[in-house]
Amino acid sequence: MRMHFVARALSTAWPDLNDLSEHDVAAQAAPFRGGVNNWIVQTFLRLRQSLLAAGITPTIGEAFISGCVNLAHRDCLNRLLAPYHRSYVVGIRADRPPVHSCDTGWRRRARRTHAMFRAV
Repeated sequence: MRMHFVARALSTAWPDLNDLSEHDVAAQAAPFRGGVNNWIVQTFLRLRQSLLAAGITPTIGEAFISGCVNLAHRDCLNRLLAPYHRSYVVGIRADRPPVHSCDTGWRRRARRTHAMFRAV
């Protein structure tokens, strides 16, 4: 199984991404603050080793990949020609309006419990 993280301008914004690890998120906090890509890059770095240990291959790139789980920030889900219909999409809403590209989503509550909701 593969989980693909989708972020924009990786080669220019994160040229050293392959050299970074989960430890770097805390040790070098400044580059990970603000911006759409930071949600995805942080999540990729934090989950990479755990996913590998679970037998899931994590990859990151600028385009959606057909036939696998694609994790993307809500702002990356505004692409009109992306192959959403061929992918399983996990949208990170962050501090944006709801994602309306899915049938089912999760809402995080203050008590750290989750409730399913239907997007229309």
